[in-house]
Amino acid sequence: MLLRLAIAGTFVGVVVGFVAGWKIREDRIKLFETKLKQCEDVNIQNQKTIEELKQALEKQAKACAKRVKMKEETIKRLKEIDELKPGGNENESGSHNDTILDELNSMFGKSDDGKN
Repeated sequence: MLLRLAIAGTFVGVVVGFVAGWKIREDRIKLFETKLKQCEDVNIQNQKTIEELKQALEKQAKACAKRVKMKEETIKRLKEIDELKPGGNENESGSHNDTILDELNSMFGKSDDGKN
């Protein structure tokens, strides 16, 4: 009888230990699933941010390329003006025409609203 009680007690202890271990394992799995979900959410947000940054970078690269082109055109135009010979002539109204000055002024012509 004592042996049966010992076996029953051992069996109950094993079952209780198994259930407790199972519960602990289940809690760990839930914790890891929660952490995995958080990591997936952060990863998705990071991917969106990366795409937005790529688009912003492309936009800035286009703007910089446009400015570089404008700079090169301005330098080219200034070199052309620099190659002009100084001097000019007096026109009928008595004012003096200077080709270099006229060319420089033409670079900064009137804007769309008609003002300088």
